[in-house]
Amino acid sequence: MEQVKDIASLEEVLAQLESLQLSNLMKDMARFAVRIMRGNDIVIAEELVGEMFIRTIKGTRKWNKKYSFKHFLFQGVRSLVNQYNNKYGDEPITFDNNFDLEQIVLANSDDSVKLEALKTKLSEILKSNIPPPDYIEEIIFECWMDDKNKPSEIAESWDLDIKEVYKAIKRLERKLNPIIQYFNTNKNE
Repeated sequence: MEQVKDIASLEEVLAQLESLQLSNLMKDMARFAVRIMRGNDIVIAEELVGEMFIRTIKGTRKWNKKYSFKHFLFQGVRSLVNQYNNKYGDEPITFDNNFDLEQIVLANSDDSVKLEALKTKLSEILKSNIPPPDYIEEIIFECWMDDKNKPSEIAESWDLDIKEVYKAIKRLERKLNPIIQYFNTNKNE
């Protein structure tokens, strides 16, 4: 019975919604949904975000006040995206600091040429981001492509502060969506 008093009433939910900047929140939630979706379709991501708000207001999804309201909304969107992925999704290619570029390049005599061309293409895609990556983000990305994944290795080899490396990794992870889209649209080539 104790859990019941942690569940928010409709009035509490509406008060939270009124206190937030909904347009920015919805954009953030849609970007989050696209990042974890298989297929990267912004229209469907926005529909899932809308569905989360509808379920919240109708009381189908209940906010446990032990968690922040934003946490509740983002976890609800994650759940809806997972349901969508299980039903309709294609297996995506993900890109993070453990990504092995050599898996993408076909095994033939032109491997080194193809690998360098792919690295150049990925760097161009990353630099086309708005905002573009800063100097440290570019260094980290180059290190990732050269299979140097540990932040401590990157900091040591480039004589950078480890805290700055971790901060730059967080910023860089938010800029990887165009690269993920590139791989998902070109994975059969």
